[in-house]
Amino acid sequence: MRVVMSEARPQIAVSWVWAPLLRIGMAEIKGERDGMLVTPLHPLRLAEVGVKARQLAEAVRKVTFSGENEADEIGNYLPRVGKDVLRGCRHLRQAAPSH
Repeated sequence: MRVVMSEARPQIAVSWVWAPLLRIGMAEIKGERDGMLVTPLHPLRLAEVGVKARQLAEAVRKVTFSGENEADEIGNYLPRVGKDVLRGCRHLRQAAPSH
C-alpha cells in the first residue's frame, strides 16, 4: 500500500486505491434521501478497534507488572485508561460498570 501511494499520482491513488477501500463496510441507503451507513467492518473502525486493543493490552501489562509500592499510582491510572479506551465506544460504555 505504501508503494502504491508513493508511486501513484494523487488522482489515481484516490480513485483507484482509497475510494474502493473506503467503500468496504459501507451500506448505501436509497430512498427519498440517499445516504451511507458506516458499519463496524469499515477499515477506519477496525483500525480504531486495533488501537484501543493495543492501549488496553499496555494498560493490563502495566498493572500486571507493577510493584506493591505503585498501588496508589495504579489506582489513579486504571479509571483514566478505562475512560480513554472506552471514549467513542458507546456500546462498550453502556456495558462498563460506572464508578
